[in-house]
Amino acid sequence: MYKVSEVAKIAGVTQSAVYKAIKQLNGQYVSVENGRTMVTDEGLEYLKDRFKSKVDSGQHLSLIHISEPTRPY
Repeated sequence: MYKVSEVAKIAGVTQSAVYKAIKQLNGQYVSVENGRTMVTDEGLEYLKDRFKSKVDSGQHLSLIHISEPTRPY
């Protein structure tokens, strides 16, 4: 079982993003222990895949694309 903060760190996202994803799971892969939301091993794998697919679907920009302002030609 993993704390939400651990899942966020492993998946490379914010805790808020993890809580939002957990809410959509309707209790699957999640349990509450001593008032803490815990994610199962299967839940961790599911969330890692889910967040990975969102990151991978974006465009990959080089530092030049990010740092260079748009110049009129």
